[in-house]
Amino acid sequence: MAIDYLRQLVDDYNAGRVTLGDTLNRLNFLAWAEDKKPLPEDYMKIPRDPAEILIEEERAIALREHLVNLRNKLSKENWKVLVMVVRGKTYAEIGDALGISHQAVSKRLLTIRKYAEGLQEFLRRDSPIYEAGTPMVKVCYPMDAAMKNLRKCRMPEYMAECFDDTNTRCCYCEKCRRNKDNR
Repeated sequence: MAIDYLRQLVDDYNAGRVTLGDTLNRLNFLAWAEDKKPLPEDYMKIPRDPAEILIEEERAIALREHLVNLRNKLSKENWKVLVMVVRGKTYAEIGDALGISHQAVSKRLLTIRKYAEGLQEFLRRDSPIYEAGTPMVKVCYPMDAAMKNLRKCRMPEYMAECFDDTNTRCCYCEKCRRNKDNR
């Protein structure tokens, strides 16, 4: 297709229908069109709904507001501790960097947790992951229902649908008696 386009461009230039500037513009556009990087939406099997995009943007704005409020409530030292924890540092590494003991780091994290309750509630509210907090709130995975109630496990279907992975099964399905149904 590009060769036909270039041949047409040369014919138009030779016939005097386009100027050299027009030719350069067309060639630049052709190079840009071939070399442009695809957008993340181009990789998606199903395009995103505009309502989902708006909800995601509102959630990002709310998260930013929560983080700004938390930053305003915390001292500089506590904020540094929080940033280091988020970056995956251990208590000992944080203590060495700030010149305090790891017990002091633990106490500072307790202080941070008091101020971060609103942020934690915000993150927990829309989280797709279930958390185990008390015996009343248990981790809920599809294979738990399969093992307790002897229903068919939905994990292989989920893996196949979301990730096109038909070989992997959950750890329960490896040994459960409904293994034949999940293939």
